[in-house]
Amino acid sequence: MSGTPSESVTLEVEEPLAGERTGLRASPSLDDQPQKWFLSPHTNRMQVWDTLVIVSAVFSFSLDLFMFAFDSKLVALWVLTYVGDAFFITDIFLRFFRGYMKDGILITDRHRIRRHYLKTTFCLDLYSVLPLDFIVFVEPGLGAAGIMKQLAQFRWINSFVRCSRLFSFFGKCSKI
Repeated sequence: MSGTPSESVTLEVEEPLAGERTGLRASPSLDDQPQKWFLSPHTNRMQVWDTLVIVSAVFSFSLDLFMFAFDSKLVALWVLTYVGDAFFITDIFLRFFRGYMKDGILITDRHRIRRHYLKTTFCLDLYSVLPLDFIVFVEPGLGAAGIMKQLAQFRWINSFVRCSRLFSFFGKCSKI
């Protein structure tokens, strides 16, 4: 340092006029209390959970391809695929409480979180856990038997759709 005085920068924020809507609230809830059922995507626990879900999705996809290719009927493999499904179903439930970033701001309002999830990836997530093989197992006479059994054989397509989460996962990892 050459002995020159340091400069400071002051940031002034204008308060909105009464009745003016900015789209942003100073508090995440209507009653000026923090959200009780809110999951921040930036915590270590959520990042570990995301990693676990992604590993589970890739493992389930690989396992489904193996079972499809070799027409495997090993019960242990089916149990492992359903464990992967359970992780993903739990993640679908958690996504209804998980905040998201919009224009650099963490959205914590639960109604906006739910609406955002329903409008974005909920349909893909729901499709990816459709239990086509389980439907055939429970109701063998449902529909044309040949069609339902073919659908059950293509369970790996559901797992492939589930792997679409890889894109957002690696997108987040590249920002770190």
